[in-house]
Amino acid sequence: MRLRKKESNAKGRTVLVLADCLHGAMAAGRFAVRNLRDSDSRILLLQTYRKPGYGQSMLRDISPILEKVAKAELTELKNQMMKEFDLSAGSIGKATLEGDIRTVLKNWFGNTPGLSVVVGSDPRLSYRSFPCRKVIEAVVESGLTPVFVVSDSITLIDREGITLFAGEEKEVSSDYFDFLKEISGKYELRMTIITVDSENSFFPSGDTTLHLSVDPGSRSDNITGGEMIFRKEVEKMQAG
Repeated sequence: MRLRKKESNAKGRTVLVLADCLHGAMAAGRFAVRNLRDSDSRILLLQTYRKPGYGQSMLRDISPILEKVAKAELTELKNQMMKEFDLSAGSIGKATLEGDIRTVLKNWFGNTPGLSVVVGSDPRLSYRSFPCRKVIEAVVESGLTPVFVVSDSITLIDREGITLFAGEEKEVSSDYFDFLKEISGKYELRMTIITVDSENSFFPSGDTTLHLSVDPGSRSDNITGGEMIFRKEVEKMQAG
């Protein structure tokens, strides 16, 4: 898919799946297809690349190599999504762009109407040193909203604040929870937690935490408790 700078004239809604967090890219793709895609939207897979400013790579231009790797990874991701959801090749676009994530998002997608950004992360890795932490921070700094962070839980970041959907406490590591609190404080965003009621939770009590006394529902096809809770809340809003 060929992009024009400042994708401001795109028709319909754009669901941008950022694949820079490689280990979580498929989870992000699944969430986008199952929850954000409809007849008026398009899914666009994006991966950025950037030449390091240090080491042996400074001696030669490795940008073409990095671009080739990024394109191959996006092609593999697109093929997986097409196979799993029986999608046509034309229903998913892909783009590789050079530069830091924050600048790429602002320059290419800053004026895109109806844009949603989806980032997947690997919940097995610590957020204290996890590279994806920087990716998510860059997306927030770009000012684009809404942003969905997908792992075992679902996090929605928009202009209203941060909403964490978790089917069970174990779906959210304390490192990730602390990371969200940092973002909440830095950008003065109200943080709301929607989770199944449980005893001895490390989630705070009060009006910012909604402990649900309901089962998130049966799970299949890699759907986590967090995604089930997210769907239930969307259904409530649509019905209300």
